[in-house]
Amino acid sequence: MPPRAQTNERVRKSYEQRLAQAKEMRAGITHAFAKGIKDGVDVPPCDPTVWGALNAVTAYVDHAQRINGDRYAHILFGAGASLKKSAYELAIAYLQEHGLANDLPTS
Repeated sequence: MPPRAQTNERVRKSYEQRLAQAKEMRAGITHAFAKGIKDGVDVPPCDPTVWGALNAVTAYVDHAQRINGDRYAHILFGAGASLKKSAYELAIAYLQEHGLANDLPTS
């Protein structure tokens, strides 16, 4: 918990809300990875690979994440797009770190 949250009630509530959102997001992505998504769409479980992990993040953001507002704007331009970009960058970094990125296109 941030030091200011211990003395500032507003900061503490905001911190707790963001932490709850992060835990919910992690649980949703983990569920999409292990069991797939069945709510209105049929997204099967992902393979236990880096590609599967990236697909789990994409499936969660595109099909399962609760959104207040325009879902397409969130997916394509908003926080959902940022999350998917971060997941992609982490996947590429992991592959490069482990010498598995030989066939990836270079920018």
